[in-house]
Amino acid sequence: MFTLKIATVARIFGLVILSGFGVACLGFAAAAYTKSTSPLAAQSGHSHDYIVLAIMTAFIGTFLLSIAVWLLKGLFRPKAPAPVTHF
Repeated sequence: MFTLKIATVARIFGLVILSGFGVACLGFAAAAYTKSTSPLAAQSGHSHDYIVLAIMTAFIGTFLLSIAVWLLKGLFRPKAPAPVTHF
């Protein structure tokens, strides 16, 4: 039977928060890219700034999501059996 300990639940909750920050960064990147295509940003000369902001936040969001998935995968990996030390 599979039982969850309090520490495991807390660790999972922390990883869910981390992945939430990653998704928020990706949403912010999409908003910044959409803002960079507006005519007002092009007229004021800030289009390039929004594109750089979109690329940076997309990188950070992808990185945070990758780390969260990698740690969640390791959290539920079955434990290796103890090595045999005698014959």
